[in-house]
Amino acid sequence: MPALPDAHIQFDQVLYDEDADGVLEWLRQLDPPEPRMMLVGHNPTLQELCLILTRPVFHDELESMGLPTAALMRFDEPVATGSTGWRGLAPGAARLGHRFDPRS
Repeated sequence: MPALPDAHIQFDQVLYDEDADGVLEWLRQLDPPEPRMMLVGHNPTLQELCLILTRPVFHDELESMGLPTAALMRFDEPVATGSTGWRGLAPGAARLGHRFDPRS
């Protein structure tokens, strides 16, 4: 919290109960005014969501790195575009950006 004092935090059980497709549908129904979002959850759901949202060219890299505990993935291009906001969340629309692996 000290690093993100203006962050709006929302807890939702869907991040623990749903598979990646279910989380994707949940994201599409959100209407936050913020253009950026951080999800915190568990695998295999979040790694599968990363695979859905990224272009196939990044899949080998994602699968080889995995998504270990406390890892961070950033998408450099908007995955939700245009006036549709999060409803426009599209599979394969993101370019994988910075990756932080706490093991390294």
